[in-house]
Amino acid sequence: MPFWAWNGDLSPERLTIQICQMKEMGFGGFFMHSRFGLSTEYLGKRWFECVKRCIEEAVSLGMDPFLYDEDRWPSGYAGGMLTTAHPEYTQCGIDYEFCEIAGAGNHDIGYFAVKFKDDTIVGYRRIELDGKLQKDERFCRVFEVLAPVDDSLNASSYIDMLNPAAVKEFIKLTHECYLQKLGKDFSHVAGIFTDEPTYNNFRGKLPWSKLLPERFFEVYHTRIEESLPELFFEIDGVSTSKLRLDFYNLITAEFVNAFSRQVGDWCRANGIALVGHILGEDDLFAQTQAVGSAMRHYEYMDIPGIDVLSEHWNLYLAAKQCSSVARQQGKEFRMCELYGCTGWDFPLEGHVAIGDWLNVLGINILVPHHFWYQMGGESKRDYPASISPISPYYLAYHVVSDRFDRINREFAGKQEVRNILVINPLESIWFGRPLEAYGKERMINENGFFIHTGAEKYAEMNRVQSVVNELLSRHLDFDFGDEEQMSRLCHVEQNKLLIGKAAYKTVIVPELRTIRATTLNLLTAFAWTGGEVFYFGDAPAFVDGLPDNRAKEAYREFFALTFDSSQLEKYRDVSCSLAGGGEAGSVLYRLSEDDDSKVLELCNTGTEMQEDIHAFPAVCERNITLKNALIKWKLSEEYRVFELDVNSGSKTVVETRRENGLTVFARDFDRLQSRVFIATLKTPANTVKPNTVVPVGAFELKDEAFEYELSEENILVLDHPAWSIQAGHWHEPKYVLHLDTELRGLINLPPRGIMAQQPWFDRSVKAKYLPLTLGYTVCCKKDFEQLRLAIENPEQWQFSLDGMLFKPEDCGCCCDHSMRIVTLPALTAGHHVLELTTRFNKNTSLESIFLLGDFAVKGNDELSKAPLRLKKGDWTKQGFPYYVGNVTYYADFDAQGELLEFDFSDRSGTAFGVSLNGEKERVFVSPPYKCLLATCKGKNRLAFQIYGSRRNALGPFYIRETPYMITPRTFKQYETPVRQLRPYGIDAKEEQ
Repeated sequence: MPFWAWNGDLSPERLTIQICQMKEMGFGGFFMHSRFGLSTEYLGKRWFECVKRCIEEAVSLGMDPFLYDEDRWPSGYAGGMLTTAHPEYTQCGIDYEFCEIAGAGNHDIGYFAVKFKDDTIVGYRRIELDGKLQKDERFCRVFEVLAPVDDSLNASSYIDMLNPAAVKEFIKLTHECYLQKLGKDFSHVAGIFTDEPTYNNFRGKLPWSKLLPERFFEVYHTRIEESLPELFFEIDGVSTSKLRLDFYNLITAEFVNAFSRQVGDWCRANGIALVGHILGEDDLFAQTQAVGSAMRHYEYMDIPGIDVLSEHWNLYLAAKQCSSVARQQGKEFRMCELYGCTGWDFPLEGHVAIGDWLNVLGINILVPHHFWYQMGGESKRDYPASISPISPYYLAYHVVSDRFDRINREFAGKQEVRNILVINPLESIWFGRPLEAYGKERMINENGFFIHTGAEKYAEMNRVQSVVNELLSRHLDFDFGDEEQMSRLCHVEQNKLLIGKAAYKTVIVPELRTIRATTLNLLTAFAWTGGEVFYFGDAPAFVDGLPDNRAKEAYREFFALTFDSSQLEKYRDVSCSLAGGGEAGSVLYRLSEDDDSKVLELCNTGTEMQEDIHAFPAVCERNITLKNALIKWKLSEEYRVFELDVNSGSKTVVETRRENGLTVFARDFDRLQSRVFIATLKTPANTVKPNTVVPVGAFELKDEAFEYELSEENILVLDHPAWSIQAGHWHEPKYVLHLDTELRGLINLPPRGIMAQQPWFDRSVKAKYLPLTLGYTVCCKKDFEQLRLAIENPEQWQFSLDGMLFKPEDCGCCCDHSMRIVTLPALTAGHHVLELTTRFNKNTSLESIFLLGDFAVKGNDELSKAPLRLKKGDWTKQGFPYYVGNVTYYADFDAQGELLEFDFSDRSGTAFGVSLNGEKERVFVSPPYKCLLATCKGKNRLAFQIYGSRRNALGPFYIRETPYMITPRTFKQYETPVRQLRPYGIDAKEEQ
């Protein structure tokens, strides 16, 4: 169910067309998501007309319509209305500075004399503004910082998420507005998405609220104002602080109760689901900065979720935290927003690979980022790709959707099997060093929020990340337990530990600094009933943040854990081992069961575990394969095992043997391949006999020139115009996005960007205009009668060719209704100058333009005759450097009616399709890229389609190395004037 980016002037008619397109792509629903570029007033009359129409269409098609609770993100500011009307609800943080004693500031909340010994803080005391400093003391001012007014929030400030009254106003302005305006249609709404709410939206300051001092005193009977330096500093070399532990526990509880609980209660009371994700669930440090504890928020979300950006984030810990709470709370559905920042050329095997590892870790609703309403202007750089008809693979996308649906239906209604509970060590992070003390060696994303990524952070995170990696790579699945939730929801029955609806046979305690007394009591009671508790490191010296020997005493009944031992074997349900011995660390699994059957999915991620969860290799570089991997499954002898064909839905019986009370069989795993097995007492529906026909050989595409067919016209990118202002001096060609920024500066306009004020809201004063002419040189090696031009907003421009004005005819659109196709005069062999003139102003967006037609693009972007045939190799080097559609190659060959195997693993594209002798195309979206071809006697014709992408027309072009993440600013980076293209075609990788 994709994010549906509503980013233009909305038309109910066009919206309903797009719903049908989503249905065609295999999506079961959608999230109506306001996005940059929206010119229809958010929550206005037209907005609700569109929402109602979309709900009606979804119901008629059997799809689930979901709302989205904000104008862009993060959730909470109500499109700018909230803090504009209620500035008292503005979020704030606290900061400090060492300075000279001076006059009080308006937002000061405390003054301290901080004592230093060398560079170490050894003590502090609170003083008045006129207090005297003693030897080795420095004056420290602690003050509130109000969240700034931000254009990305429509000239408003972010909300105080620790204030229940502020969140209540957000609900009134958003949720209750939907309830009132939609009327009876609200009953058909499936849920509402909340996106990245946070108690710290302005990056780097500690969270705060004007309500916090009194709440802290109510809960802990301590005045936090007296001890504020402890929130920022280690004191006298002591890294731990009960004050910091209490501070983070309190602000987490305040945030959870004010937002997640209050919004969740409203949703459930009104018959819809609260779905979405919070900010910074990636790791324990990011959670500390942004939300406190992700797990505590998930308790009040009906469909809790996470966000996986780019292809490099393997957030196993985040996925496990989410699915753990969901299992404990009996929530069947868990979601992930994914594929953002991957770029236009991200192949469908990447969509499958990321979706598969999320699936096996318990995430079963995928929310692709995203399906655009339109791609005009800055919107085309809004974290592409657009998973919609804008991308040429869209007609093949149902294969991806159907595959996930097919797998998840096998698991639906079954209980997940996980025997091991791992105590979440988050409170030991809070209790340990303040965030200010950690290194800030590298930023992992461009907004600068998750700043603590240095070696010190990794050493600290390894307290839990190493446990996650070891357990998953050894096929010992587990859930996390949050100590606060355990204190309310956990109890012991015989030799089982139960949290809500989940039961565990053993517990692992990572190395902790402090442990809750309630947790210690539960683990002790569990051990007394015969349960085994394992631990790493030394027993914590603190209980509830205070020095205490109780943990040391309790640990005497527990067991020190080493992964090299067999201590956990009795809790194992599944083993997937390499032929040479040892568990296959690249393989993840999930296991579910009911009274009649068990279902096992094994996912070869193609890569080993690693410490840095944000730097996994690109999907195309995940190349681990397994030969004869030995699968051992703890099953009763009477169960028969069947394998699900994840692409067709058919099932075949698996030949197994019994070994030491286990069911054993072997399987190969290609890179990124997943397999699903069903153990049942009876033969399942759709079971077929295994295919025992062996191909007589391999079919090879000869190294010859192929007939070919394009799904679209060829294209020439024009993105470096010469330019002139007021018909004056001509300037040298300049990259069009940089020129746009320069011209805006000349008329005192800020640069364009997706974080600017929304068009529907924009209150800025209209600036002056510039008479502007752009000039493009087009070189032709032959005459062309029917070339066309793809351009946005052609009505804003006056056109001339070689000095002669012409009025182009609108011929429709190119891949999106915002990209209009207009006619051009005939071009003869030689050089031509195309000029476009306009009054450049606030509403002008300079973008690339594109020549379309039946031509080839040769060196120096000269247009020549299109080739009659294509050879093996990169099509970008055969006259189609900027081509963005699909190409079908045709190969004729003689056969005797034999069965041949066709392997197309080395082809380059986003997906592949094969058809023999006119049969329906078989689409392949993930490895193994092999199929059997049943030939006929005599002449045969193979049609082999390579699906392309918009990458080589839309970029980013001018970055030497492949970007880590594709963001809006990536398209404006300019490191080289030579366009960096992606290879496409048969055996194209060889020419990279």
